[in-house]
Amino acid sequence: SGAEMSSVNYKFFPETMNIETVLGCNARCIMCSVGTWERKHGMMDPDIFTTIVDQMADFKDHLKSVALFLDGEPLIDKFLEDRIGECRSKDIPQVGFTTNGSLFNPSRIKSILDAEPDWIVFSLDSLDKETYERIRVRLKFERVQENVHEMIRLRNKLGKRTRIIARLIEQDYNRGQFPEF
Repeated sequence: SGAEMSSVNYKFFPETMNIETVLGCNARCIMCSVGTWERKHGMMDPDIFTTIVDQMADFKDHLKSVALFLDGEPLIDKFLEDRIGECRSKDIPQVGFTTNGSLFNPSRIKSILDAEPDWIVFSLDSLDKETYERIRVRLKFERVQENVHEMIRLRNKLGKRTRIIARLIEQDYNRGQFPEF
């Protein structure tokens, strides 16, 4: 309870949380270990997620960020919008996720924005189609680029505050591309 928590030393609680709500991915990126995963693929049970959020709520003032992903592609999680909303309902700070962006469509973009994540990171890794598709195997550069642009356009149109971040992980195929990126 809140009274019990007030006497707790917060240095023993995490400042950041990553909650793997789904294990699975539609891509096979060259730097990822997806091909070696031995854990069972699938979505986290909603009741387990609720338990985690309820426990986080007890030390939410100490939290700096909550990421709703770990190893997989979070857009595979059909409950992602609900999970964002559940965190928001408990005033959990700085909730967001990192995505390869390929599974978005206009409807999903709107429903994610309506859930009001604080941030979304798009892992792009290159602005060059050939380089991008060598790194992000199974993904189409044009589709992801369109999804990023649509996310920004709709976020601005709806007046949402979600921060949209593009990320490049430097590696052999894209070495030297960061200044242009």
